[in-house]
Amino acid sequence: LKNFIFPFLATCFPVLGFLAAPWFLKFNFPEPHNFGLRKGQILEGLVLVSQFFIFSGWIFWRCRKSVRRISLIFGVVAAWFFMALTYSTTNCDLSGDEPHYLLMAYSLVHDGDLDLSNNYQKMDYLHFYHRGDLVPQALEHVIDGKRYSHHPLGPVLLVLPGFALLGRLGASLTMALLAALALYLTLRVMEETGANGMALWAVGVIGLFSSP
Repeated sequence: LKNFIFPFLATCFPVLGFLAAPWFLKFNFPEPHNFGLRKGQILEGLVLVSQFFIFSGWIFWRCRKSVRRISLIFGVVAAWFFMALTYSTTNCDLSGDEPHYLLMAYSLVHDGDLDLSNNYQKMDYLHFYHRGDLVPQALEHVIDGKRYSHHPLGPVLLVLPGFALLGRLGASLTMALLAALALYLTLRVMEETGANGMALWAVGVIGLFSSP
């Protein structure tokens, strides 16, 4: 038991980063992130990512001599690591194309279509977007008064089951699991084609720890 508890407590060291909150909140961030709530979210993200990073590294160290497949070890840790990080990412507001993908998913779940005109009018995006009005992008298609997104449908269909169950959190968890599966399958293919040892570990570490 001590072989687990003491290393686990050591991985909690980044939590002390919250003590820097008074200084962190005074620091000037580039707009539009220069306000207290966003600064707190960024600090929380840094602390959590650091803790997950260290804990994952410790797990790999404990498993370094394991006879199990390296791909399986990385797959399990990646699933835990990415799902844990969704807590931090879903606390921050959406930006870029993400809210438009989710609005497509919302329309499919609640309206059964991809016509977003009524969803913009009713401001359905407020269920997951909190940065003011979500403006349709210039490339969207308007046909017979119906507005359709120019974004591909594939990613929307991938996250649709998760979004239907848990909203934005469900979509994030779905993407986290798909990312973990992609890393596992990459390493599995490498194993089946003869790679072993440090080559697998190097690809796994780069793939896992570059993602956050």
